[in-house]
Formats: sequence, structure tokens, C-alpha cells
Amino acid sequence: MNQTQTIVADEEQVARLVSQEWVVDGVLQVAAFVQAPRETYLSVNRLSIDSYNDDVRQFIEAHPKYHNAAEDSYMRALLDVADIRAISVEVDGLKVDANVEVEPRDVHTRSHAGIFVRVKGRNVVPGRQLPSDQLPYNVSEEMLLQRVQWELHDLAELQRQTLH
Repeated sequence: MNQTQTIVADEEQVARLVSQEWVVDGVLQVAAFVQAPRETYLSVNRLSIDSYNDDVRQFIEAHPKYHNAAEDSYMRALLDVADIRAISVEVDGLKVDANVEVEPRDVHTRSHAGIFVRVKGRNVVPGRQLPSDQLPYNVSEEMLLQRVQWELHDLAELQRQTLH
């Protein structure tokens, strides 16, 4: 796939690589879907890209918290792209005009992609306030991101995979 592609197809699946600290007693925690401060998107990897296994191996080798050395395995939260795009946020019965999108971020790692939350074309970023007319008066950026994080959590299928 070439780098000029701007979206990831609805039929694809993406995997959020999961740190061991994000799984408690075998249960995936919502912390797996929290963006770091000033992070503009949530990193995922595209299973349909032929470099997926190599890309994951390189990431795991560089980030030991993601590696179960005893089993030579890692955990991932598998998500369907169409389900991610279908996420809708309501607060007090009001639909928030937000889009959740999956886009390639493959400059350095071919299978890398990002899950973006946008309101009227602007990225919703932890710690960065949107203009006052972008969200309903009773909704904060943090509240919107938190609702999306819970939706992602509920859509995800936790899997343990052997490193190839």
C-alpha cells in the first residue's frame, strides 16, 4: 500500500498493542486506550499490511512492558475499523458532533496507523482546549475522549499472540 492513502478501509482490522500493566487478572483495562498528554492520536497497527509481524516484533523488542518473555508473546486489542468509525458520543441525550477516524501513520513503520478523535475537523487532544463553539456547553475535551476510550475498550477483543 502506498503512503498517499489517507484512510484505512472499513474492512480492515487494527491492533492496539497492549502493555502488561493494562491487563489485570486477564481483563483489559480502559487505560489501554488513553492518549498521553499532547498525543494527537492513539497508535494502532494494521493487520492487512505485510510488515505487521515485523513491525510488531521491532516495537516489542524496544518496549519490554509489552513482551511476555516466558511465552515469547504479546497482547493486542483487536478492533474492526468500521466499528471504530461508527462510534457515536452522546451526553445527556445530545449527540456530540465528533468523528473517530483511522488513518495511516506509516512514514517510519508501514503498518502503523492512528485513531483520531475530531470535532469539526480539529483533533481532540488531551490538555488542549477547543474553541468554545466546538463542543456543547456541558462537554469537555476530556469527557469526549473518555467516552471514546470506553467505546474502544468495549469494542476490543483482547488476544495473546506469539511473536513470529
